[in-house]
Amino acid sequence: MNSLIRTHVIDIPAGTRFVQAIEIPGWIADSLHPVPDGLPVLCDLVKRTQVEPANFRNDELTPEDWGLLDEIWRDLPHIRWATPDTFEKYLAAFYAAPNRPDWRPYAQYKDPKQDANDERANARNQQFWNIDAAIKSGELKALTAQRTPASALSHDCIVSVDNARRYLEPLGFELREVVSQVAMETTAIDAPTDEAGTPVRLTISPNPKASIDAHIARRAREIFDAGEASGKGSIARIIEAELRTAGHRGERGDYLSAATIEKAIPTGLTGGRAGNGRKA
Repeated sequence: MNSLIRTHVIDIPAGTRFVQAIEIPGWIADSLHPVPDGLPVLCDLVKRTQVEPANFRNDELTPEDWGLLDEIWRDLPHIRWATPDTFEKYLAAFYAAPNRPDWRPYAQYKDPKQDANDERANARNQQFWNIDAAIKSGELKALTAQRTPASALSHDCIVSVDNARRYLEPLGFELREVVSQVAMETTAIDAPTDEAGTPVRLTISPNPKASIDAHIARRAREIFDAGEASGKGSIARIIEAELRTAGHRGERGDYLSAATIEKAIPTGLTGGRAGNGRKA
């Protein structure tokens, strides 16, 4: 029987040592409830009648009602294939018909994407409490931002990849380390340099502060010169997203926050003032 149980694979950047505990519920929910492609599908068609200026009543269509609609829509594909967009054609034909009744057809749809998103939200909420209970019981060992044992789930506590694997594996989830295309390109070409012009390559693992600072300084200048952003905060957010996508972490094994990155952006790059109040 165990061979029939599907294992859900969760990809993380290669070389990852720690993950945010708060991300685990989302991983589980997203794996269990993938969002399908496709448009909403018609699940019911009813007869809507206005009984008051702002009040309507829905009733089932009778065989006679269906016969009338079939006549009005004889030049259109069968209504069962209608989507929210194409249903407008059916309404237009209905209102243009000289023999239309005093009610109108009202379409009700089933939206697979919305259903999946609702299921994800419910699963994420349930897993949030499961992770919290696992940390409290010691089943899942987590650390606070100060690297002390965490007693409950919080937004800043972290879990080692090994501990995350031990928790997820019995639930049918596998953590798989992968090298992203962005990471391969970043480490292969256009490497940052330090002040002496020595190439400094970031790796998919913790990186020395000097390497991270050199990368931030170079990328901040490129982003500013290209007009992609003009303020330190917005530049820092772009770099933060790039580092996360590429799997580049700081020297402590964590992803750098935008606030930390902003502090590493050279003073005066965006026309700010140095600490003495003079234009940098």
